[in-house]
Amino acid sequence: MIAGDNFGGPAGYGPGFLPARYQGTVVNAAKGIADIQMPAGYTEKSRRAQLDLIAKLGQRHLERLGSDSELEARILSYEMAFRMQTAAPEAFNLGAETEETRKLYGIDESPEYGTNCLLARRLVERGVRFIQLNQGGWDAHSDLKVRSRGC
Repeated sequence: MIAGDNFGGPAGYGPGFLPARYQGTVVNAAKGIADIQMPAGYTEKSRRAQLDLIAKLGQRHLERLGSDSELEARILSYEMAFRMQTAAPEAFNLGAETEETRKLYGIDESPEYGTNCLLARRLVERGVRFIQLNQGGWDAHSDLKVRSRGC
């Protein structure tokens, strides 16, 4: 999961030299994961059946092709998307946190970063193994006199 501004674009959350299945998922703490909602007209059961069929067809294709990192990643991404559709809404519901917890994370003083940190904790509690938080606006590549006032 990648939360916060990512000025490097896909290179900032891509898998680099690792297989494609290690691609990150960009998250906006305020909005969640883009397009994560269950498609209209689907129940969890009907979506599960659809994805099982897609996985079976993908696996057959993979057996014919042989090893293909991108196809393997695509097959896994459907399953990951389903798990996100069913589990992410609860994980992103920060309204369930107490006011005391929100204060501990500094959400009033630094809403974006505090929210990202709180969300990261909630995701770790739910088994997410790697989380990268990005926080833009902290460096001073220009306007040094203006940006350094008060230091």
